[in-house]
Amino acid sequence: MINSLVAGGGLISASVILVIFVVPEISLCSRGIASRSWPKVRGRVTELIRDENSHAVVKYQYAMAGTIYDSTCYNLINSNPSTFYAETYFPPQVEVTVWVDPADPGISVLQPGASWVKLVFSMVCLLMASMVLVVYGSLAIWPKSETKESQRTLADWM
Repeated sequence: MINSLVAGGGLISASVILVIFVVPEISLCSRGIASRSWPKVRGRVTELIRDENSHAVVKYQYAMAGTIYDSTCYNLINSNPSTFYAETYFPPQVEVTVWVDPADPGISVLQPGASWVKLVFSMVCLLMASMVLVVYGSLAIWPKSETKESQRTLADWM
């Protein structure tokens, strides 16, 4: 009985972790990798906003299929460049290369690809959640070794 409760709780916990944390990370990383093959267009930085955490938000415009889009997405990993980097490479009115999602031209990045750190973190989380699912799943379906039938002695059989 206790093994079933522990196994059920472990299965639920691992499933929740997998769905909430791991699946979105892997999806984001795969989109980041796919962004390397997105079409490139020319864009222009319209504004550089510095925040209190030594990062900057780069606002830029680009045109795709006759429509002008505004964006602040630096990359798909949801991080912004450092203020020093942004001031050096993305001052206002500078022309930039923008990678645009062909399925949704409103999505673009200034830096395509995915961070190796993020990829490794996602894979480690996936591995850990999978191991927990296997261990607790096997506890839930593994035959019970201590049943009343197996506790009988040789004298009970005679």
